Amino acid sequence: MSQVLEPEVKDVQPFWIAGAGVRTQNSDEFNPLTAKLPRLWGQFFTAGMGLHTPNRSQDPHVYGLYHGYASKENGLYSVLAGVAVQSAVPGMESVQVQAGRYVVFTAKGPMPQTIVQLWGQVWAYFQGPEAPQRRFGTDFEMYSGTDTVAIHIGIHSTP
Repeated sequence: MSQVLEPEVKDVQPFWIAGAGVRTQNSDEFNPLTAKLPRLWGQFFTAGMGLHTPNRSQDPHVYGLYHGYASKENGLYSVLAGVAVQSAVPGMESVQVQAGRYVVFTAKGPMPQTIVQLWGQVWAYFQGPEAPQRRFGTDFEMYSGTDTVAIHIGIHSTP
């Protein structure tokens, strides 16, 4: 069973992530025959990208970065499996996380079940009438070890 914490709002400074990426959409990811994310993560770990990425920063986390949204949560978007780096890495897909406010959802438990469950809670949270408005710029999963994840969803700052 996963342990889930209450969401909290945090300010994030910009930083770079480099790794391997794919373009996908939720409707493809819900179907095991068309899902690209399991293959992306398999490639990332099999190739040892986290260990061999040049220009890596001191940040020990592994990231799943969501960006390039075509039409909010229902359209195409890009996902980058990677690690934090000091700047863009030539020859690798590199994306800078946008600075700003993020709602952070954290859970601990067996993967991938915990991340799937946590994304369900993220979607439910943003359906609520009091939920802040999502930015759809950069969102990211931050993995700490093999059983802890924090999903960061960019939001518009309120005055």
